[in-house]
Amino acid sequence: VSGAFVLQPYASATNPAPGAAPGGGVNAMMFNSFTGINNDTSIIITKPFDFSNNAGVNPQFSFYMYRDNGFAANDDHIRVYINTAPNMTGATLLSNTLGANKLPRYSASAPAATANTWNLYTYDLAAASYLAKRYYFIIMGVCKDGNNIYLDRVTTNTYPSATLASDVKID
Repeated sequence: VSGAFVLQPYASATNPAPGAAPGGGVNAMMFNSFTGINNDTSIIITKPFDFSNNAGVNPQFSFYMYRDNGFAANDDHIRVYINTAPNMTGATLLSNTLGANKLPRYSASAPAATANTWNLYTYDLAAASYLAKRYYFIIMGVCKDGNNIYLDRVTTNTYPSATLASDVKID
């Protein structure tokens, strides 16, 4: 797979150069769409998160994505999934708070964004539906021969309950 996620220092990031990091830092996560092969996909999976004690508060998952105005006809994009296992089997595709389940790199594609800027995207999870101790977020990049996709500041709020001996396992 030539379209893959890699840790990229901002100082050497190209195609496009995303500029300063949102909130500081020296590295971003880059999905290589620029030199990747058309239709390559790659996934990155988070550590597990515990929402079992959310008390009716919706868990959220969010990140910044750099949206550029190059290669308008090339639909490089990402999709975000959630699963109780660290794989795609049975994973659920999520929609963000803008109602989109696909985030294109090209800034004029829906949901549109200001060209060549970092944009915050948030995914609200219904508290009543997400009550388990182990949820993984899966970000899938899809290469369409355009510019690279940059992500930064991936965060979630968690609501852990007490850890039991039966909760411990090695993935």
